[in-house]
Amino acid sequence: MRKFWPVLIITLIFFSSCVDRKTSFLIGKWEEVPRVVEPSRFYIWTFKDDNNFTIETYAIDSTDGEPMAVNEGEYNLDRKSMEFRLTLELKQDMGGHPVNGEWWVDELDRTIFKMTRESADSDGNPFVRYEFVKL
Repeated sequence: MRKFWPVLIITLIFFSSCVDRKTSFLIGKWEEVPRVVEPSRFYIWTFKDDNNFTIETYAIDSTDGEPMAVNEGEYNLDRKSMEFRLTLELKQDMGGHPVNGEWWVDELDRTIFKMTRESADSDGNPFVRYEFVKL
């Protein structure tokens, strides 16, 4: 029984540090990889260390480099039953570009980030997957 407590404490410290490490990978600017043949817009997502994020929308043919729109929201990265989950909540809906809800973190490292929405939204839209590259 004496050996049980140190092993339990070390295990808890290890698993809690995994979430911190994944969060450190998430923080920064990510460019969303378009999933259509000829996109008219592209998105830059910025995750901050205060659990806030922004999504900047740009026109593909824009010459001034200014975003068309900037949306803000809050995120929470958690570990549930050996999987990382990302909860996103925008302050206002982006309309047609689903963001709000709980997402599976399929892959997250220093250069690539992939997430899949856990369920269809209330409008009946199917599962959504976003892929990003680090800027």
